[in-house]
Amino acid sequence: MGLLNSIIKRRQRWAVPVVLAMSVFMLASWFPARLLWSQHQQISQVNSQIVALQQQEKVLNAQAKSIDSKTALTNLARSQYQLVKPGQSLIQILDGKNTISLGVGSGDPGQQPANFDWDRWIGRAPFRPYHQKLFGFGWHQFWDFCGGDLTDDGIHQLDLALMMMGDPGLPKSVRALGGRYVHKGDDSEVADVLNIAWDFGSFAMTFDMSQYPKYMVKNSDSIRRKSVIPAWMQNSTRIEIYGQDLFMILGRHGGGFVVEKENSEIVEKVMGQIGDFSHYQNFIESVKSRKMPNADISIAHASNVTAHMANIAFRLGNTALNYDAATNTFDNPAATARIKDSYRKSYEIPEQV
Repeated sequence: MGLLNSIIKRRQRWAVPVVLAMSVFMLASWFPARLLWSQHQQISQVNSQIVALQQQEKVLNAQAKSIDSKTALTNLARSQYQLVKPGQSLIQILDGKNTISLGVGSGDPGQQPANFDWDRWIGRAPFRPYHQKLFGFGWHQFWDFCGGDLTDDGIHQLDLALMMMGDPGLPKSVRALGGRYVHKGDDSEVADVLNIAWDFGSFAMTFDMSQYPKYMVKNSDSIRRKSVIPAWMQNSTRIEIYGQDLFMILGRHGGGFVVEKENSEIVEKVMGQIGDFSHYQNFIESVKSRKMPNADISIAHASNVTAHMANIAFRLGNTALNYDAATNTFDNPAATARIKDSYRKSYEIPEQV
């Protein structure tokens, strides 16, 4: 019995390390297996996400191609969503950015670069001495060189808005309200807050510009290449179309569009990239075929006249003007006189070119 008890006790002593060794072996085997299984699950999930994203990209590319042309996008607004109806459409253009005071002021004018023809840079405008701020970015703030942000950034939204409305030609009237409300005290001439309203006869279009809100931003490069849908309410270059039943927001720098109905219920949301490539392609094809391009010069003329007549109304003291497109005149002689600026000697442009 003594020998038997000794053997049992020894086996019991062996059992502890044996069990521990077996446990360590099992755990050592289980953890890598568990880790491998977890990694397998993660890889499978990632692969599934990649497949889903690839499928989504195919859909988005198809959608982008379907709205790639001017005609298709306009037809969406007119036919599919019926946003554009005589007497039942309002289109609003936003141009809100955060800028600093950009006047020239009385600071150091700097040194004119060697061999730089300042006279030619000034061009047809009245001559003024060289100033580094004017040469750099300050020219945007003076009527001699720019029409303010309406013709700097806003013209791009305005042109797209008119395209959406079917390129309706020139408006019958314009009303302006704005001023230098934010950046007071500098020598800038253009408005930093501006509200414009045009009457096209069958619809009204408004333009709201502000040069101070920090939260308003343009589309990023990722949005312009159609990988992200923008936060529309803080998009500084958006266009809104108010139909009777539906409401559309679209962007100038890609981002696609969204169509909503009552209670903000989304009817459709589509991403779309900026259309530069299609314009290049269409222009080259037009050169070869001699056919009219999508963005003909007459369309650009109408868009620019629409913008300039708004600036004229503002510069005359925030007034309202009626416009006759047939005679290219306003009902205010002072406004008609501003249609063409004066040109400095040797920079004149004759009436007949």
